Amino acid sequence: MSWSDSGARTGPHEIGLIARIATVGDDRAARRLYRKYRMELFRFGFHVLHDQGLAEEMVQETFIRFCQPDDRLLGVFHLIW
Repeated sequence: MSWSDSGARTGPHEIGLIARIATVGDDRAARRLYRKYRMELFRFGFHVLHDQGLAEEMVQETFIRFCQPDDRLLGVFHLIW
């Protein structure tokens, strides 16, 4: 199995969730993305780090940072959303 076979595809629905997180801080959208991508990120982190605890921490930190507001992105998402 290659990384591209993981099944975690990013399509229009996921882009909409990302836009809602960036523009209004939608916690429900963030939880949906977390559930969809957490295992793929964990597998990648474990592959690189060779440590389960570090891989789990990497997943958590990735989503925490991803969900923090970034005013630089608001204009971009308002244009495409």
